[in-house]
Amino acid sequence: MTAAVDAGQRLGVPILLDVPAATTHRWVADMERAGVDGFTITTDIDLGIGNTAALDAARELRAWTHLPVAVAADSAAPTTRPSPAPTGTSLSSIAASPTPPTRPPRPSASSNRPPHRKAVMNIVPLRQDDIPAILELMEQGAPYVRPRTASDYWLYVNLFSNTCPIATDGNQIMGTVIALRSQDRPDDVYIQDVITHPDHRRTGVATALLSSVRDRAQRASSLWEG
Repeated sequence: MTAAVDAGQRLGVPILLDVPAATTHRWVADMERAGVDGFTITTDIDLGIGNTAALDAARELRAWTHLPVAVAADSAAPTTRPSPAPTGTSLSSIAASPTPPTRPPRPSASSNRPPHRKAVMNIVPLRQDDIPAILELMEQGAPYVRPRTASDYWLYVNLFSNTCPIATDGNQIMGTVIALRSQDRPDDVYIQDVITHPDHRRTGVATALLSSVRDRAQRASSLWEG
């Protein structure tokens, strides 16, 4: 399940999990922690719209989760689905107080990503030695981000390195921001490129890099005015 969730996050595709017939509250909680985006209850389309068993089951499931719950029709689906029944809780008391199906914030990366993804992030200015790795990283951003020429990155290193930070875990460049500070108004910064390595997306890398650029621009503005 972790692999499917990670793939969905990389591709921007929501992961909707079909609810098995014998559903428990613990199973739903486990799937939420795994990072799924929602649940579906599949019903037999041949039963017609007069049968409300699937809708009733969806209503009861919403009492256990804040994630979206959908009902899907399939001619091969089972005609009956046992209602979820958590230990020590009556089904009638759950149905009487359903929770609105509002989606909560996605669990943090530290709670649902494999341990090897928890890398220590250091943010440092762009250096000459980083240019080959930056060119390779930019290739992975097409069509939204494309690499510039090597001479462009030489200029960024020598003239704008303070606003062109990279995030690194010591072995790999996790992401970078290419930003150019105005020479007339140092607190004005043009953000040219923002990219995160696919292995480190949705872990706060881009946010940390942009915060670094903002802080450096604010400090430069203070020195300029002083």
